[in-house]
Amino acid sequence: MKNWGGAGTADFPSERAGKIGGEAVIAHKGFKPYGCWHCPIACGGRFEQKSGKFALELNDGVGHKPEYETLAMLGSNLLNDDLASIVKVNEICNNLGVDTISVGGTIGTSSSVMKTGCSAKRIPTAWR
Repeated sequence: MKNWGGAGTADFPSERAGKIGGEAVIAHKGFKPYGCWHCPIACGGRFEQKSGKFALELNDGVGHKPEYETLAMLGSNLLNDDLASIVKVNEICNNLGVDTISVGGTIGTSSSVMKTGCSAKRIPTAWR
């Protein structure tokens, strides 16, 4: 997380964003859409990732498609264009019952604090 204004195209160019965007998710060879009964949108999806560095360990390597917010907070927010890693962290968060938006924000803030050398002594008392 470079700044509080969000990651712009200078920090996260369109070429990198395309690696984790909706088209990349749908094009993944292990993606299978599903929807609620009689729903024409079918926004859900199963994501198969059985091998590789970020193989899914639960449900025989089949997890949930990452939602938009998950892709944003674990992807562009962290300047991460590795879809497989996002899918893996999504599986971990889902298994633990943890919100992926909060996790992405926490990792980004922690990373920013570490990079800037901010310490607890420099954080305003009201925030501690």
